[in-house]
Amino acid sequence: MSDILFHYYRVNPTTWFYLSSLLAIALFFKFSRVLSVRNLDLAALLLQGFAQCAQFLQRVGAQAADEMGQTAGVHRHAQTGARPGRQEVARGVASAGVEGLTPGAG
Repeated sequence: MSDILFHYYRVNPTTWFYLSSLLAIALFFKFSRVLSVRNLDLAALLLQGFAQCAQFLQRVGAQAADEMGQTAGVHRHAQTGARPGRQEVARGVASAGVEGLTPGAG
């Protein structure tokens, strides 16, 4: 798309959801009858869209965390039932870029 349109930036899915829900409310919501079936259907569609957007963002966040290697040790310990040791926790905190939370710092 950026080959055809210059200065085109891809829009975030969350932004698409908010803009489309505002447009749907402006076009289809009947303010004179708040508890009508039409408004309840619109609310159900918007809630479904919100749930899908939240699920997408959770999946993207989990993939990003796996790529950074932050959750690899947690998954390994969840499978074996063992708890991570101090060094593994410190290594995970240090790889996350959090300063001052390593054991012995203080």
